[in-house]
Amino acid sequence: MITMVSGKVKITLEFILMLIYNLMVFSHFNSLGATMTEKQCVNSIGMKFARIESGSFMMGNDDRLSEELTEGKPHLTKGDFDERPVHRVTISQTFHIGIHEVTNAQYEQFDPKHKNLRGKLGFSSADDEAVVFVNWHDAVNFCEWLSEKEDLPYRLPTEAEWEYACRAGSTTAFHVGDSLPKEFHKNVGRSWFPDTDRRHKDEVVSLAVGQTTPNVWGIYDMHGNVEEWCYDWYGAYEAGDQVDPIGRGDGDFRVTCGEATQQSFTICGLQTEWGHCRRTKAG
Repeated sequence: MITMVSGKVKITLEFILMLIYNLMVFSHFNSLGATMTEKQCVNSIGMKFARIESGSFMMGNDDRLSEELTEGKPHLTKGDFDERPVHRVTISQTFHIGIHEVTNAQYEQFDPKHKNLRGKLGFSSADDEAVVFVNWHDAVNFCEWLSEKEDLPYRLPTEAEWEYACRAGSTTAFHVGDSLPKEFHKNVGRSWFPDTDRRHKDEVVSLAVGQTTPNVWGIYDMHGNVEEWCYDWYGAYEAGDQVDPIGRGDGDFRVTCGEATQQSFTICGLQTEWGHCRRTKAG
């Protein structure tokens, strides 16, 4: 996903490489370069955006999770350690966020050579599948290219913006409730792919976007499909109320949100964790 804001974000950081991560785009649209309705707009490369109003929410988790989510593991009964402390976050400005993960067809308008990576390890071959094998810098460069192309400010969403958009006003483990409906159970489990001695032949599944029910704000694939890059450096949450937080000033890893296929239910929650899943510190 990608986000657009009223001013560009200046980014200076070291090179970080990740393989299977996608991007969403975030923006503050004005009348330039986009076909716009009250709640949704479409940009010049066919990306659709939902209008997200400003507001507040409780970020993180310290509620007791169900057996389905924890898989009977006591240390996960209140989620991962880096989901705490729970704190109130205010998003002070209305913004637009991509309702789908960026697809191969959309990304390759920026980087045609990426087409050579379609189908690598069996993943993401079709035009409408989420683009993968994109590192954080690739995602940022895509946003900058789109900003210049349309004279509009695009950027990656912050972790707080991502969770706010994912929750869509909900306070449950998933934006659909405290359990995940069957339509979201796409190859649930932990995978050793591409280790040929540990993987199963059916582990590679379609990454086509928008195949499950969106949240009430009209955003798809916040639970499942692929993880999504955020702007922030990974770091511990700070206590106390915050307005438009952008995470740590520096660090070793960037945050990804959401979850990929081949992950467990615990990994498919609203909060973001570290490792190669949940609120991921990616690097």
